[in-house]
Amino acid sequence: MLKPNKVLFQNKYHRPKIFWLARGFAELGSQVVYSDRLEKQIPMAGVEPFDLIFENFTLRAWLDTMPTPEICEKIFPLQGNAYYFKTHLNFMMRFWKPKLFPMPNSGSNEKFMDKLSELRKTRNEEPLYDIIAILCNSDNGLRIKTCELIQDNFDSAIVGIYESPFYGIDRVPTRLKREKMPYDLYLHLISRSKLALAMPAINNPKAEAVWCSFRLVENLGIGTPTVTIENSHNYIMVGEPEKCWIECKEDLSDMVEKIKFYLEDSAEREEIGRQGKAYFDSFLSPRKHAEWILNCIDKDMRSE
Repeated sequence: MLKPNKVLFQNKYHRPKIFWLARGFAELGSQVVYSDRLEKQIPMAGVEPFDLIFENFTLRAWLDTMPTPEICEKIFPLQGNAYYFKTHLNFMMRFWKPKLFPMPNSGSNEKFMDKLSELRKTRNEEPLYDIIAILCNSDNGLRIKTCELIQDNFDSAIVGIYESPFYGIDRVPTRLKREKMPYDLYLHLISRSKLALAMPAINNPKAEAVWCSFRLVENLGIGTPTVTIENSHNYIMVGEPEKCWIECKEDLSDMVEKIKFYLEDSAEREEIGRQGKAYFDSFLSPRKHAEWILNCIDKDMRSE
């Protein structure tokens, strides 16, 4: 596998997915450098340039974290030895341009990775709750409807929505409203629950829903079986995972039934948790993110 001696990232501010990727390259043994020079290379928010510096050559790569194609259109055709990696990449878009590759989504920050070993140990203890559903109001009301269904149908659950000044279209009903809890406590509750909920989010009213969220990635890493809705936009999930989470219909018509089924079938539930954790270890950890990029570039270079 190719391995760069040094990787340069832009230095304006530390976004979660860049933290994730930088940690992955550092774990592979590459020197990570934050470069002011790359600041002027960013065409718009949501896309990050980074340079892979090898012994005898340098490659430019872009990480696009938005669920829309418009940014790709501003950058293509790529110049010289450049590659484009995109989270939330639709299957049809994969064949749209050369050197356009799907990219796994990341977790939210490095603190999660630092706590992951501890969370997995806690996960092995007897669960305290049936389901955890603590969300921010970053969609068009689907999260509110989901939490209402859980609150009305399950007693051993922690349910609530906190209002974020950055997101949110609908006001949160009083019975669901709660203050945002500390991140450490949230992760601890996820590790002590039989099931967890992770929903797509509409962070920008002009963009499509972000189907694979930070929360889903974190839940997979911990090994907590997670309920979400179907991937209706056909985003590519690298590695083509199967039975790594529980999908419900987008109208939520089968959600309560599915949650009840998996609460009763502990063997099937825990198998999904194990599969999800194995998928995280194979494709979603920081190191695997870096390896994925290098393997895609290596394969492309060998085909030329």
